[in-house]
Amino acid sequence: MLKILKNSKTENYKKLKENIFSPFFPWFYSGTTIEDPVEIAGFKSMPQYAHVFLSRPEEYGWSQPASELHELAAEVIREILKENGFYPKNYFFLRIASNCTSPDEGIQLSLPHVDHNFPHFNFLTYLTSAGGSTFVEGQEHKPVEDQSILFTGRHHMQLPKKERRIVLVATFMTCQSSSNK
Repeated sequence: MLKILKNSKTENYKKLKENIFSPFFPWFYSGTTIEDPVEIAGFKSMPQYAHVFLSRPEEYGWSQPASELHELAAEVIREILKENGFYPKNYFFLRIASNCTSPDEGIQLSLPHVDHNFPHFNFLTYLTSAGGSTFVEGQEHKPVEDQSILFTGRHHMQLPKKERRIVLVATFMTCQSSSNK
C-alpha cells in the first residue's frame, strides 16, 4: 500500500524545513540505514546522516524525545496526516527522524526492510528534489520535493544521482477507536 498525501506546506512545515536546512542543524552519521543488515545481491546497506526527533521504541521499550525540535516535527506530521483524514486521537508515533543520503558509486539500492517487526504505517516527506526513488513492495515512487507519502510493507530506497536526498520520516500505529476526532 502506498498513498500520496496532500501537503499544504503550513508555517510549521516551512519552519521545520528551514531548521533542517540550516548550517547549524546537527546531523549524526550512521553506517547503515537499517538495523542488522543482511547481504542481498544488488542491494547494500547505505550509510546515511540522520537527525532523530523521536527515538525507536525497541531500544528502551518506549519512544523518547531525542531532539529539541521533536514537538515541531510531530506537529508538522500531524498537520499533514490531519489534512488527509488521520486524526491525532487515532494514532501514535513510534519514531520520527530526518535522513540524509548522498550520491555514491556502486550499488544504488538500499536493503529492503520493514522498520518495526509489528504492524505500523510509514510516513515520508521528500524535502529535496535530488531524486532517489522509494520502492514499496517492489512499486517505485519517484520523489517530488515537499510531497508526502504513506505506506506499509517492505521498502527500500535508491541513492540520489547528484545532490543530497533529505527526507522526513516517521512510523506510527493506529489505535482501536471508532471516533474520527
